[in-house]
Amino acid sequence: MQERPLAAVVLAAGQGKRMKADVPKVLVEACGRALVEHVLAALGPLGARPVVVVHGHGGDAVKTALKGSEVAFAHQAEQRGTGHAVQCALPALAGFKGDVLVVCGDTPLLTSAVLLDLVRDHGRNRRALTVLSAEVREPGSLGRILRGPDGRLRDIRETADATPAERAVKEINTGVMVAGIDRLAPALARLTPENAQGEYYLTDVPRLLLADGLPVDAFRTLDEGAALGVNNPLELAEAVRILRRRAVDRLLLEGVRIEDPDTARIDADVEIGPGTTLRPFTFVGAGARIGKRCRIGPFAHVPRGAVVPDGTTFP
Repeated sequence: MQERPLAAVVLAAGQGKRMKADVPKVLVEACGRALVEHVLAALGPLGARPVVVVHGHGGDAVKTALKGSEVAFAHQAEQRGTGHAVQCALPALAGFKGDVLVVCGDTPLLTSAVLLDLVRDHGRNRRALTVLSAEVREPGSLGRILRGPDGRLRDIRETADATPAERAVKEINTGVMVAGIDRLAPALARLTPENAQGEYYLTDVPRLLLADGLPVDAFRTLDEGAALGVNNPLELAEAVRILRRRAVDRLLLEGVRIEDPDTARIDADVEIGPGTTLRPFTFVGAGARIGKRCRIGPFAHVPRGAVVPDGTTFP
């Protein structure tokens, strides 16, 4: 089956007051890379064109930080919900024919593999729209996936609008979905703010398409990290912990010896040659390149972007 053209919309307009940062939330760093840069990196292998970043609060800072990236920008002047944010992106998609992947700019744990699985499942089943869901132990304030007797998606319920029984559901909406633009755009135009928050919910789009009798479902990923958005410093710390563990696991499989994985601190975009040993309490900054057969640490700090030649012992 021939794959349809793919575009992407990255929702990055939120202020993120709970983060208590001096920059827009999506520019807060995790492992040396802004949250939204993690998301763009995950989108990279999908080859989506165009990629539209919807900015609002601190938009100039977002545009400056992403200068040089192959993205287009759309401005959401007033934050009126996720559905409204995607509406703001539509002019940048004028003339596009294909599927639109919508992701959130504060989800640094999203991976290319998860997004590829979602897009392929959507295309293989010829749906109008597919939601990415995940089953989590503590759903908290995340929207719940409600399935019918046939196991298919029946609705998505925001926590503020959910009954106690619906809040007990563990399968949640990750905020990621993919839809044909020919179905998405008309549905967005039909949204109304008739909910507890008085906002235009993107999650109402699946409900509208289901009511039209169109094929809509939720694709459940086994990667619980796909559901972790970063809204406060506690969630940021958890995301950093997971990102660093992923980096350690990757390097171990590539032939790097890490004597104490629990004390290694590896930032984003680090490359280390096989046969190199990292001793306990070693920190490697974002973008560093360490050669083969090196011995680094203990208690060593390799700065961001540093290049360490093959065979180096440090300190």
